[in-house]
Amino acid sequence: MACMFIMAFVWPVPLALAALGAADPANAPAPEAAPTQLIQAVGDAVLAHQIDPPSRQEMICSGIKAASNAAGVPVPAGLGRRVSAMAAPEQFAALVEETWPWSPERKETTPERLTYAFIEGMLQAIPSETRLFTAKEAKVHEQLQGNLYVGIHVQIDFDLAETRPKIVRALEGGPAQRAGVLGGDLIDEIDGKDAAGMSTNELVDRIRGEEGTDVELVFRQPKSKEQRRLMITRRRLFRPTIKGVRERVTGGWDARIHESDPIAYLNIESIDGSTPHELRQFARQLESEGFRALVLDLRSLAHADFHATVLLADELLDGGTIGRVRTADRGMTYQAQPDALFRGWPLAVLINQTTVGPAEWLAAALQDNHRATLVGTRTWGDAAAKTIVPVAGGDWAIEMVTRILERADGRPIGVLLPAQPGQGIAFPARQPQKGRLDQGGVKPDHPFAAADAMVRPGLSGSRPLPATDEKSQDLLDLTSKEALRLLSEELKATGDAGQ
Repeated sequence: MACMFIMAFVWPVPLALAALGAADPANAPAPEAAPTQLIQAVGDAVLAHQIDPPSRQEMICSGIKAASNAAGVPVPAGLGRRVSAMAAPEQFAALVEETWPWSPERKETTPERLTYAFIEGMLQAIPSETRLFTAKEAKVHEQLQGNLYVGIHVQIDFDLAETRPKIVRALEGGPAQRAGVLGGDLIDEIDGKDAAGMSTNELVDRIRGEEGTDVELVFRQPKSKEQRRLMITRRRLFRPTIKGVRERVTGGWDARIHESDPIAYLNIESIDGSTPHELRQFARQLESEGFRALVLDLRSLAHADFHATVLLADELLDGGTIGRVRTADRGMTYQAQPDALFRGWPLAVLINQTTVGPAEWLAAALQDNHRATLVGTRTWGDAAAKTIVPVAGGDWAIEMVTRILERADGRPIGVLLPAQPGQGIAFPARQPQKGRLDQGGVKPDHPFAAADAMVRPGLSGSRPLPATDEKSQDLLDLTSKEALRLLSEELKATGDAGQ
């Protein structure tokens, strides 16, 4: 059974949003008449920002079909012909009102759910992946992207036998863990409300809140009647997005692979608002510890905020063009400013098929500016960058593809991938379509297709210092070792090895 996360979790952002799923129709406005203004606003947002939008006719037709199916009534006859002949907003509004399928006799279908079904139907007409959020959910999503999530920071599952939510774990250093919440705790009450049988959306809604506010929860261990009443203050909890080889007992990360080479290893797990600052901190640490080269791992990096990626590229490049971006109405070129972290250091960047989207754009920028040697296999080839766009009225927001990422010379990073229903963050197998593999992705400078065990440094548990630990090499997969070999040779060629 999948767990929900009421926190800013260490793993990729969509897992942290697992409790969100789709927007909650129960929290939506509840018009009995057709919500024509909302439908108009959704269409306006898509047409203004989506990189490859469908026509308004296509969205309205798809929305009417979805609402009719949700209400269990036939789709209006001749719908396609009627919609295709329309152009004026008042014509669309009149058709939506005429075909709105809500009726007080249909007790199983509420106006809220019909509204949600209609908007979801509109978005299904968009060829690329799109998600609908309530305004509250959009705020949480943006907090996660900025590494600024406010909550009690726990991972929650449901105990089917007890019909109650259960704490899988409280994140170390978070408000819940500091208050004394234990793994396995059952939640009996939330602010005086019995949690038995509570829906996921109600549970999440009650536990979340503004920074500095309190939530009172009553816990007990399974098979125990002894309850613990805890008042927990909602706080932010920083989650690192960059890790080294092993975590130090005293805090922080050791990035040394082994003592004989001054080569550091850093793994970027996600790129969000804190990542550029984290890299600057690591740069100061590594320079003070005498490193002269760096392995930067971008594998399994599928979740990267676009603006944070621009800032990260600027930190790594000493001037030059980062890349180009095409939006619905214009094209933009991003330039790096002079001065860079790790100046003069040989840099090897690890990539593979799980390097996706803005992370591919970053790898391409380092390659095009001859700043790094890319080692591994071709990246996935997803040219899209998404943005959460608010819908006029303030109750909804839509995450949609608003940018196409291109290299400095205008070559696309990849193609605009179609929506993958039910895929989540999984990487579906490439389809053997003619020319597909040649259309997208960033090719490595040093191809190395090893059958890596993918035992990732930083995820294998803490190891003690010093860095001469004989098991250090066991933490590295074959691709990492190949990058280490390349950098060692380059350092020897320049006379920097062992300094």
